[in-house]
Amino acid sequence: AAAFVWFPGAADLAISQLKLSSMITSLCVCAIAIALARTWTRVSGWRRMLSWLGARSFYFYLSHMLVLGVVQAGLRRIPGMEAMQPAFVSATVIITITLCAAGAIGFEFLVKGRRNALRWVGIA
Repeated sequence: AAAFVWFPGAADLAISQLKLSSMITSLCVCAIAIALARTWTRVSGWRRMLSWLGARSFYFYLSHMLVLGVVQAGLRRIPGMEAMQPAFVSATVIITITLCAAGAIGFEFLVKGRRNALRWVGIA
């Protein structure tokens, strides 16, 4: 509803999270995480990393759009990168997640664990 109010001509924005493709992709990501959890029992560190990401998932949801456009603009400057869509998308995802994670770590360091400040950005 908010997207229709703020951007009346942008119906795609208003329904982007309701698309069948978005739902199927989300289900696939969850299925992969479950499969990894069941098969990687001997690998150390992955549980801690997934737990850390999960605890900050709302922060990533809020912040990724701030970074995504800048990352894509930077990658488009590399000749031929956008033509190779799998590489372009993979690089975009990896760089965006890395920058958002660095932002979360930096913000947590700056506020020194104050829960009220962490809640404002979706970390706690």
